[in-house]
Amino acid sequence: MKIKILLLLMSCSIFYANYINGENNVNFENLENINSLNYENHILGPGDNLAFKVYGEEDTGTATRVSADGLIYLPYLENPINVTGMTLSEARDVVYSLYERDIYVNPQIYLSISDYAPKKIWINGQVGRQGSLEIPPEQKFTISQAITTSGYTRLANLKKVSLKRRSDNGDTKSFEINVDEIIKNPDAEDWVLEEGDIIYVPERRI
Repeated sequence: MKIKILLLLMSCSIFYANYINGENNVNFENLENINSLNYENHILGPGDNLAFKVYGEEDTGTATRVSADGLIYLPYLENPINVTGMTLSEARDVVYSLYERDIYVNPQIYLSISDYAPKKIWINGQVGRQGSLEIPPEQKFTISQAITTSGYTRLANLKKVSLKRRSDNGDTKSFEINVDEIIKNPDAEDWVLEEGDIIYVPERRI
């Protein structure tokens, strides 16, 4: 039993080392079983890690990370592919068209997310844990969830919580939100957070 556990740990270590070093030893059987991570409508972005192969062409198996410029590099393609703003499904279609046009006849493409880039919000003020919080992949994360997750002090004024959000054009908008009402009233509309949001919980005047 101890030998089996040791071998398993060694296998995991080798896989992790290969991945970090950019080697192509990707365990696709394991990745294909992680269905919870393979969201077809996920918008790809910098830092997302992808697993790729063409079925039947074992030398194409590789791991690739979306670069800061939104690019991925795949075997035998002369140029990188810009996947900025694409869903996983859309990126797969583009990859298929490039391989089908230049290299293979009717290639069977495997393209999957092996690990998401972390998306964060920040929370400060009268909360138990200040700093960043990660938005769970492919889930809605609301302002009330962020505050209850961080915890809040007895001096927290939940009726006047500030939310700052940067728009696509670079402008920052500020909102004042009554989180106290959201927590107490199940019918109240909660605010769904976006990457980069900044929450500030002010002190309640006594």
